[in-house]
Amino acid sequence: MPALARNAPCPCESGRRYKDCCGTLASSVPGERVRALIGAALASYGRDELRDAERLCREALAIDSGALDALHMMGAICYRTGRLWQSYGFVREELERTGWRIRAMRDEFARLHDDSPARMPLRSGGRTQRAVERQSRGA
Repeated sequence: MPALARNAPCPCESGRRYKDCCGTLASSVPGERVRALIGAALASYGRDELRDAERLCREALAIDSGALDALHMMGAICYRTGRLWQSYGFVREELERTGWRIRAMRDEFARLHDDSPARMPLRSGGRTQRAVERQSRGA
């Protein structure tokens, strides 16, 4: 993503100036910064700029590792870029953090589960699915 002028319209399409939205200074309230990063990531995702969307989501997760929208979007990005095991890990983490209470997330997880990661008995390198899941959770 090229550098933006601080008075340019924000790329997240909020209608605000970049400096008042995603370009806020690092000293801003962390929750607001996370929301701005996720908004910008969603805009990038919508334009198929997946590398930029991933960078923004990772930045949001560095500030707040429990940002559910960032976890969800990382799952979608990994899925679209063919990193099914990582996608599975992000969506599972999102579900664990919500106590599996959100039906739409459970349904999405089931679709992802059916697509292949859980059906692959081994991942390259001979690691089992359970070992890969532990690694994706950071355990």
